Amino acid sequence: MFHRVITSPMNVLLCLALVLLACSAHAQHGRVTFADIFTNSHCGPCASMHEAVDRHISRTPRADNVIVVYHHIRVYADDPIYQANQVDPTERARYYTQVQGTPTVFFNGVRWNGAYADWPQYLDGLPATSPVGISLQPLVTADSVIVTVTVNTSEVLPSTSLYVGIVEDVTYRGRNGVEDHRGVLRAAFTPASGISIDAQPAAASVQRLAIARRSLWDISKCRVVAAVSDIATKSVQQAAQVAVQGPSSVGDVTDMDVAAEAQWFSLGGMPVFAPRAALPVAEIVRAGLPTSIPSGLYMLYVRTVTGTVGWRTIIHLR
Repeated sequence: MFHRVITSPMNVLLCLALVLLACSAHAQHGRVTFADIFTNSHCGPCASMHEAVDRHISRTPRADNVIVVYHHIRVYADDPIYQANQVDPTERARYYTQVQGTPTVFFNGVRWNGAYADWPQYLDGLPATSPVGISLQPLVTADSVIVTVTVNTSEVLPSTSLYVGIVEDVTYRGRNGVEDHRGVLRAAFTPASGISIDAQPAAASVQRLAIARRSLWDISKCRVVAAVSDIATKSVQQAAQVAVQGPSSVGDVTDMDVAAEAQWFSLGGMPVFAPRAALPVAEIVRAGLPTSIPSGLYMLYVRTVTGTVGWRTIIHLR
């Protein structure tokens, strides 16, 4: 006996939508490992760790799936890489609470206590996929680095944080003889523990972050890196990086230009207030920030209706 199924265009579209929904609910992304490495340019034992990174990661196909971030901390205070940023690497070490010296290595938020020779077996045995996906869109202006981070997931993530930083490939020969430092943390867009995000299967989390650009950096050697972690366990669920293209040309935004998008940032690069757009820049600046925001120096990011990007800085007094 044959059963005849009568289909209509509406039924076909409904079935297709259900299939696509089912596929997206189980979508997986290639998993990228995030390696936090605490080091110092004059730390003798760190030379062996750097050599292990080269031998087992950066000079192998694993380099495509492992993001290495070097945090230079105060083991020897005369390390110029440490001197360039004494705060963010130190705060990242405090976040993990298990950093008593250098070298100390964390893979995906878990401290490594074994031999360097065991890295290949460990890294190759990590899960190949993750329900989390990260997209990074950086923008370099004359005085800032801005990044839009989009996090999507096919599973509910009840306790999730996003950590974002900018790293640079630095050449400097310290007393330990290491000359190539690929992935030195120059600055963090977020606190060391990251910022809490709400990423759901039905809605991605989109964050726009900014930091002041520093003359020390060679932007052509910089990358933005990001890691999504479980807040409770600190386990990194996904990581991503993207090269910074710059310097980009930034037009002169006048007071009369109309803003298509506007966002106030703290000097630390954290968004603090989004004013109403579709207003002249002068009016947004004149309105300033709400009295609920502490006094201080703040930056206004503006993208005009013609696509020009610019910044304004004001002193906000409550």
